[in-house]
Amino acid sequence: MKLCEGLNTILIGVITWQVNGKSYKKFTENQSKILKTWFFPLDGSYVRVVLEKGTLDVWVNGRKLDTAGEFVDDGTETHFDLCGHPSYIKAVSSGNRREGIIHSLVVDNTEIAESLE
Repeated sequence: MKLCEGLNTILIGVITWQVNGKSYKKFTENQSKILKTWFFPLDGSYVRVVLEKGTLDVWVNGRKLDTAGEFVDDGTETHFDLCGHPSYIKAVSSGNRREGIIHSLVVDNTEIAESLE
């Protein structure tokens, strides 16, 4: 048999995910514009903190938290208690109109890296 002789084409099905009528990729792109998410270990288990950028609501593992906003010299801080750990989300201007506001989560005076999900 010669090389490439007798090969059959096999068609493999492709699954595409849709959320609210949008492709999964488009949906996640839109969500990243309106939400900021951090997922990290705390006291032996993982915690997901989500900031709704439009309302500044803070959610932890699906539950909305009570928060207190405060103006500071370089922006704002949204303070809350995270399972007994003093925490806040700091919002500062990036200085770049396209980038907008930069949000950072601080727990026990330690900045938490953003999740890329």
